[in-house]
Amino acid sequence: MIRCKCYQAVDALVRLVVLLIKNIGDNTTNQAKVNLMNKFLGIVAGLLIQDHDHQKTEFQQLPFHRIFIMLFQDLSVTDPVFDSISLQVCLKLSNFVNSELPFMIDSNEFDFFYICR
Repeated sequence: MIRCKCYQAVDALVRLVVLLIKNIGDNTTNQAKVNLMNKFLGIVAGLLIQDHDHQKTEFQQLPFHRIFIMLFQDLSVTDPVFDSISLQVCLKLSNFVNSELPFMIDSNEFDFFYICR
């Protein structure tokens, strides 16, 4: 029951961010959309590191996993607004997960990111 409530909140947050990314700026320039996504990834990364450092062995990785999966899923839908930034979204998310995250936290708790390799 608690997990469902947590996922509802995480899903709502991700959907809100996706709506913000979709509606920010005009449709001719995509830089604002990509910048907002980068800021959100930076905030989530900071929270992930802070939560991991604070919780240590009690760290729960599932909400962060859910954020990244939902963000990727919602930003990769077929939509005229997202078609122009879909490659940048995929590159930013994969770069973050494969390059930056392992260096931020040296732990085996993030092995779920490597399932897709």
